[in-house]
Amino acid sequence: MTSIERVLDVPRMRRDAADLEEQAGVPNLWDDPEKAQAISREYASLREDVDLLASLEARLSDAEVARQIEVPPWKVKDLARQSRMWSATAVSSAIRRVARADADVKGAASDAEFALEQMVLDVIAIGEAG
Repeated sequence: MTSIERVLDVPRMRRDAADLEEQAGVPNLWDDPEKAQAISREYASLREDVDLLASLEARLSDAEVARQIEVPPWKVKDLARQSRMWSATAVSSAIRRVARADADVKGAASDAEFALEQMVLDVIAIGEAG
């Protein structure tokens, strides 16, 4: 993506779009309809290009996140949405609970199935609490 940004000079595109947006806000812009239409068309075109690049950048970062956490790229948006429901404290509590269950399942508890079931219920309760 960096090479595309360099070739297209994305910072310049953003500056130009901001400048055109400012020009479009001038109160007497439509005194000259041809000039106003030209500014509006150019602004719309630049804004579309900048938005497209931002969308591509987001998708590329989603793909990178998906690769790092080893899930399909389409799953990243679901995980991001779900993660907003958890506070840092809740995540920390859930991780500690999973670690305790891991030890229980590996022999620290007499009933591994019960330990796993209890861990699932505890993590659900932690998530619901926030």
